[in-house]
Amino acid sequence: MRGKRATSYDVAKLAGVSQSAVSRTFSPNKSASKKTRAKVLAAAQELGFVPDPIAKSLSLGRSRLAGLVVTQYAQQNYPVALKSAVDVMTETGDSILLQIVDATDDGDTAIARLLRRRVDVILCAAGVSEAAARTCAEASVPLVLINRRLNFAGVDQVGSNHAMVMRGVAQHLKDTGTRRTVFLDAGEGNWVAAERRRGYVAACAHVGLPEPDILVGDFDYEGGFKAVAQMGDAARNFDAFVAANDPMAIGAIDALTLELGLSIPADVQVIGHDDTAMARLRGYRLTSIRQDMRTILSKAIEMAYGRLEEPQREDADLLIDSTFVPRGSTRD
Repeated sequence: MRGKRATSYDVAKLAGVSQSAVSRTFSPNKSASKKTRAKVLAAAQELGFVPDPIAKSLSLGRSRLAGLVVTQYAQQNYPVALKSAVDVMTETGDSILLQIVDATDDGDTAIARLLRRRVDVILCAAGVSEAAARTCAEASVPLVLINRRLNFAGVDQVGSNHAMVMRGVAQHLKDTGTRRTVFLDAGEGNWVAAERRRGYVAACAHVGLPEPDILVGDFDYEGGFKAVAQMGDAARNFDAFVAANDPMAIGAIDALTLELGLSIPADVQVIGHDDTAMARLRGYRLTSIRQDMRTILSKAIEMAYGRLEEPQREDADLLIDSTFVPRGSTRD
C-alpha cells in the first residue's frame, strides 16, 4: 500500500526550514537563498514531493493558464514557435490554452471562452474589437495582440515589421530589372494581407517602382491560382507577382507556368510570405519572407506577464524584423 503523499510541511521539517521557505523555493516570482533552496530541493527529492499546481494556483489567485488565439491560416506558421512558447511557459509552471478561429479573423468569441476558463493572460493573433479588449481590462486579464493592431489603453502589441522587409523585396525586384508588378491580396477582412499590401505599395514608392496592380483572391492556393489564371494573357504584361502568403504564391506559379506557359523566374518572378514548408519544396523553391515568430511569441509572453505584474505601465508596441529569403522563384 502506498504511503501518504508528502506535503510542504514534511519538506520543511526534513530540510529544517519554514513552510514559507518551501513556498518561495517553488514559486517562480519569489526567491530563496541558494543554501535554503538546496536544502528544500534535497528534502523534496528524498520525500518524492511534487508541488500541487492547483493549490499553488489558488494561493496565487491565478489559473496558471495563458490563452493563445490564432486563425486557421496563422496556425500553419506557428508550430515551431509555439513549441518555444510552451517551453518558456513550462519553466514558470504555466500552460497554454489554444483557441483556433476561422478565416473570419474574429477573436472575440475565443477571448470570451478563454475568460470563462479564467486564464491569466491572453495572446491574440486574430482580430479583436474594442468591446473584447474592454472586457479583458475589466477582468484584469492582460491582452497582447500579435500581428494585429488596436488603439486601446492597456493593450500591448507585437508584430512583424512589414514596411521594412517589403522595402527589401521592392529593392530586389528593381535591381533585377522589374518594371510592373502585381500584389496578390486577400481582400477585405484579412488584416495581415492588408498590412503586407500597404507595406509593399509604400516600398515600391520608396525605391522608385511604379505602384503595383492589386489582384484579389482567397487566402490559399486556389485563391492564388484562380486570380492569376483569370488574368489570362494580361498576366504576361507583368514582371513579378508578390503574394500575401506562400499558398497564394504557389497557386500563382502554377497558373503562370501551367496555364500560360511562362518560365519562373526568367519570364516572371514570384515572391510569397511566411516561408512555410511549402516554399522550400524543390519543385517550387519559392522566394519568401520569414517572420521571426519565436521572438514575437517570446516578446508577447514577456509583455503579458509584465502587464500582470505592473498593470499601469506604459503600453508597448514592438515591431520585429522579418527576413527576405531568396530562392529559385526570383533572379539573382
